[in-house]
Amino acid sequence: MDKSTYLIKESDLTFGKHLGHGYFGVVYCAHWRQPDGNRIECAIKVLNQNHFTKEIMNMENLRHENIVHLYGFSFDHKRRVCIVIEYCEGGSLLERLRDQEKPNVLVTKLLDYSEQIVKGMRYLEKNGCIHRDLAARNVLLTQNEEVVKIGDFGLLRFVNSQQMKYHQSSNTPFPFAWCPPEVLLSRRYSNASDVWAFGVTLWELFSCGEDPYTGMNRQEVLEYIGKERLPKTKNCSKEIYKIIRSCWEYDTAKRSNWLILADALQDCKFSIVTAIEQSIVYRYGSFEIKVGHEYIVINDVDATHFYGQCKMTGVFGNIEKSLVKIDPNVKLTFNQ
Repeated sequence: MDKSTYLIKESDLTFGKHLGHGYFGVVYCAHWRQPDGNRIECAIKVLNQNHFTKEIMNMENLRHENIVHLYGFSFDHKRRVCIVIEYCEGGSLLERLRDQEKPNVLVTKLLDYSEQIVKGMRYLEKNGCIHRDLAARNVLLTQNEEVVKIGDFGLLRFVNSQQMKYHQSSNTPFPFAWCPPEVLLSRRYSNASDVWAFGVTLWELFSCGEDPYTGMNRQEVLEYIGKERLPKTKNCSKEIYKIIRSCWEYDTAKRSNWLILADALQDCKFSIVTAIEQSIVYRYGSFEIKVGHEYIVINDVDATHFYGQCKMTGVFGNIEKSLVKIDPNVKLTFNQ
């Protein structure tokens, strides 16, 4: 496509509030007056010098419900490149996970988000793309928080079917906590490195947005993943952690892929139980149980308790099994 077909006039853009910034540029909320006169809300990323690449231009051809859409690009009065993209009102998934003023995101919804991310990443792979910066901070939410979209393509690269790998220059910064050993050692990217990053992203989702490898530098992360892996978080089921671990195989040939991940996540199930008795006894990390409330079963704790989440409040805690009703027609899944 001729780039002139999606070159947007600066005069058609109205900048709004500052949304965030990073190494590659600053992001603003904005409005774009389209050729037919209609105004749509959008986001504008003003790139730092020399960060406009042919890959960003090629993004215009990427169309998927789980990928942030590129409308076009422009130049501001300082001749800086402005990337005009779809605006996602819900903000970043990482911010939502850490927002203590809202109820915790239900684990069932997190599972849905995970499946959507895989759909978006499968689409990128089919179109010869390596994202190279997949993380919860780069996954955006729509206003109703029903749809997630993969964004921030500052590190994205297109590769041909014969190549399927990309070697990064040594002077380009990269998010080492989301990188597999082959990237940390030789900066060799592939779809397999995106799969590793997805595993870290899943870990973020089911940890309420904790930082991976807190306090470690690049060399320490490399040494850590040479012998260990990030531990299962409390809010992560054993079944989902197994999927996460499949993304973290040291050998790329043994690492999971998007098709396998799509099937594995689709097979994941959370049982829902209903409270039949009231309880306000706080022991073993338990929380208040109310008659009629539904609870999501995450993991088995012992013979009398399981760990779960209240669907109404989003609160996590241990639940006494005798206080809930289990549908006899449904096999209770403890995700072991």
